[in-house]
Amino acid sequence: MFLLKIGGRSGHNPLAPGASGIIDETLEDRKIFLSSKSYLEKYNSFVDCYPGNMNNANTELMYGINKANSNSVDLFYSVHLNKAYDIYNGAIGAEVWVHPNASSSTISIANRILNNLKNLGFLNRGVKTSSELAELNSTNMEAMIIECFFCEATTDVSIYKKYGAEELGFAIANGIDPKVIKNTNSNEVNKVKYLVIYNNDVDKRAAEYLADYLKCATINETNYDSNTLKAETIITVGGGVKTKGTLALYGSDRYETLKAVLKYMNKL
Repeated sequence: MFLLKIGGRSGHNPLAPGASGIIDETLEDRKIFLSSKSYLEKYNSFVDCYPGNMNNANTELMYGINKANSNSVDLFYSVHLNKAYDIYNGAIGAEVWVHPNASSSTISIANRILNNLKNLGFLNRGVKTSSELAELNSTNMEAMIIECFFCEATTDVSIYKKYGAEELGFAIANGIDPKVIKNTNSNEVNKVKYLVIYNNDVDKRAAEYLADYLKCATINETNYDSNTLKAETIITVGGGVKTKGTLALYGSDRYETLKAVLKYMNKL
């Protein structure tokens, strides 16, 4: 499970607002997105693609898409609230939109998000496909549009008010990256079992082989913050790593470093 580079945004902004029902989409999906971001950026590289205040809907939409593309993110998602009626007494639920050519991995992520939302009480409307939505057809990477619930549906809004943006943000973040755990009120820093750290791209492949073997994250040392992510066992791969780990695997060049990694994995 490698470290992801994730791009995300909340849909709309105050000058180009979204749907309005019992609650306001633009206001609430921003809260949900920021919660999801706060979880995901602890474990992954994160690019915030929110445009700020732009008074043209197409301009602000393309801003987010272009930022995701220019930063070559691995996965892009946007957070929205849905609306179908002026007033609806009852539950309608959550759905996730992906491109028809979306990978099985992206569909699995979408289903995990929906299952997490279902566990909060929202109806699961399933994963839906479209080739006509800009955030799906103009992004260069795997992408999804998360419609958390319907803002005019009384039951949907009641569930949201019960759990709040924090819980829905966690549901999204954990669906995207199952390593994500809930925030606590304690001062403890989140800790994982293993973490593989490398210093330069020539050792990245060896580090990824090891991370795949250990089923853990790998991270470039320049992106590592020991204050927000700690591990029971830190393994450094390659020369030049300044972080003191539990174990250092390296050689005289990239090939010798790879041999050291394979030997540790009992593959050599």
